[in-house]
Amino acid sequence: MIACPGYTAIMSIPGSPRLVPVAGGEHAVSDPLPAPRPLEVGVTKLGDPVVAEAIVEESGRVTLRGLPATVMVDGGPVTETVLVHGNRISLPQGEVVFQAELEHDTGGRQGGEELGQDRAFDTLDRN
Repeated sequence: MIACPGYTAIMSIPGSPRLVPVAGGEHAVSDPLPAPRPLEVGVTKLGDPVVAEAIVEESGRVTLRGLPATVMVDGGPVTETVLVHGNRISLPQGEVVFQAELEHDTGGRQGGEELGQDRAFDTLDRN
């Protein structure tokens, strides 16, 4: 990277990392859930009293550190782990799911190409 006077590089976190509350526990299914908690670069304290912290690096990596025997990720106790999209985090105050994809995804395709409109059939010889 070339240094340019007066220019500051801004690192962006891929997607929209956030913790989304899960119904159940303290939150009855009929209760409105608290809003998702966005995670910014730096340290976010979790719990009251604090039992864990989410550390977001400029690279986008998110690490969760928790008190032993207090914090569980996907059903197992952890003291430190790197979070991935879909991890379910259990804290004494309730459960949240870590989400890292774009919050307003356009629903783009994943996988093979679609058939073109001018091709009404699959031309692959399967014999």
